[in-house]
Amino acid sequence: MADVILVLNAGSSSIKFSAFDAQSPDLALVSRGQAEGLFGSPRFAAFDARGETRISTATSKVGAWVIPTNEELMIARHARSVMDRASR
Repeated sequence: MADVILVLNAGSSSIKFSAFDAQSPDLALVSRGQAEGLFGSPRFAAFDARGETRISTATSKVGAWVIPTNEELMIARHARSVMDRASR
């Protein structure tokens, strides 16, 4: 398996995660997802880089949608720049 940069974004009631290919020049997204409603009705979703808008089925008990964000990519880019500087 290729090296990945795993980004965790913890909020007050959710945790989002993204995994980026560390060897890819543009930090290609490998997978992402989130756990939310941590203090109420917990929900978990994970999906691949194609990221359909709705990732749950019509018969799912809970609807799940992808929420576009670039926060994780910004953090991954910063992490790679820090790692690049540290390896010099």
